[in-house]
Amino acid sequence: MNKRQLQKEKTKEKIVENAYMLYAQEGFQVSTSEIAKQSEVAHGSIFSHFPTKEDLLIFVIGEFGNKLTTRLHEISVSSMPLEDALYAHIEAIEEYEDFYINFINERHRLPKEATVSYISIQSAASHHLEKVLEREKIVDIPLNFAFNSWVGLLHYYLLNRDLFAPNTSVIKKYKNELVDTFIKMIKK
Repeated sequence: MNKRQLQKEKTKEKIVENAYMLYAQEGFQVSTSEIAKQSEVAHGSIFSHFPTKEDLLIFVIGEFGNKLTTRLHEISVSSMPLEDALYAHIEAIEEYEDFYINFINERHRLPKEATVSYISIQSAASHHLEKVLEREKIVDIPLNFAFNSWVGLLHYYLLNRDLFAPNTSVIKKYKNELVDTFIKMIKK
């Protein structure tokens, strides 16, 4: 890779990093001019890497999805017990908590590709956690219902952060309680 290509790649990484940060802080309505300003690049530089604002958004969501599903894959290939798997899942989300909250909150207003990414992320999480659930003795409910109950519980707390944990991380505050309660709900 020549010097110009390296610089172009660094600029792209800087744009993606700052877009991710601004989406986490302000939501997905943030403008490309704000992202360019934060990235200290000309506004046109964004469009030399991403033809549209939606292309940038979809790329950032895709990168987030890849990171999260990689972490979830690590859960399922190990032989960790359910409690450890739930902690690993919730800690993977915790790392991206603000971004994830905005993603689940704004998903219905985003381009169709964002919904596809959301479904892929949840499907991967379901697949990997269901593998762990198969090894456990749980109450007689379908595995997909157990997973949906877990995600529903998480999303309820995350989307109501202003009620449960204003100005702090919901996951930091409720991680143990969420995992312990869910396990009590589904374990035999």
